[in-house]
Amino acid sequence: MPEAKVGVNSFNDAIQNLGDRIASFVDRFEAKLEKEISGVKDLIIKRLQEDNLVLHERIKSLENKLEYNLQYQRRNNILLEGLPSGFDEKILESSAVKVLNSIDVKVNCSDIEACHYLPSKNGKNKVIVKLINRKHADSAFRKRSLLKHSDKSFLGNGFTGSIYINKNLMPFFPKYYGNVGF
Repeated sequence: MPEAKVGVNSFNDAIQNLGDRIASFVDRFEAKLEKEISGVKDLIIKRLQEDNLVLHERIKSLENKLEYNLQYQRRNNILLEGLPSGFDEKILESSAVKVLNSIDVKVNCSDIEACHYLPSKNGKNKVIVKLINRKHADSAFRKRSLLKHSDKSFLGNGFTGSIYINKNLMPFFPKYYGNVGF
């Protein structure tokens, strides 16, 4: 039976050797697989970061176009600041016409598409006037300095305040105001 014991020991040694070789192979395979996965993961992360940058640039470009288009829609609008409060819509519209006519911008009520007060946090009255013709808005803005010297008695009640005309700019737009040719 000693031969059988030697055969079993030799068989056990062969199995142990085979197990060790398999474990070594699995360890090498895991290391190689981990290295490959890490390389692929790094490549995927790099591509995703590049795609992310491209998408951010695209979003910024689209936001700029949207802001420009929103501002473009306001090109016929002017803001009148300083008009007395409490006018109803028809009186407010005729007051806006009188203010514009006082600075030699010849308009009538049919040249105004919309005219209403804007909510104000600081208590100053702001009136938005949407004119049908952009040329009237541009002319009013160019001639706004004439308001300093014009008679404002047409507003009634001994009005002596100042009236200002401004463009109706988007909130982001004033910082670009000097660069866009307004």
